[in-house]
Amino acid sequence: MQGQFDGLVQFTRDFGYGLRGGGPGFPVHGWGFPIGFVIAALIFAGLVAAVIILSVRLARRDRRRTSESIEIVKVRYAKGEISKNEFEELKEDLS
Repeated sequence: MQGQFDGLVQFTRDFGYGLRGGGPGFPVHGWGFPIGFVIAALIFAGLVAAVIILSVRLARRDRRRTSESIEIVKVRYAKGEISKNEFEELKEDLS
């Protein structure tokens, strides 16, 4: 974990040097480091948000599929295509 944090700090320093025209060994005064850190933090936050959004969407899709499957089993039971025992087994398997 420490290595990942060090990499993020180095990235923000490099980004800041690029903004201010400095480089390793040359002091950079001004807003280079804070701006680079903020941009890196925003990129990281965007990646985290993307993972969360995708996870939620996939979970909702799975719930919809289960709900649709249970509805199909209910219709088949109502039509008399399956017995009560089969209905209970299928409903339990899909839940």
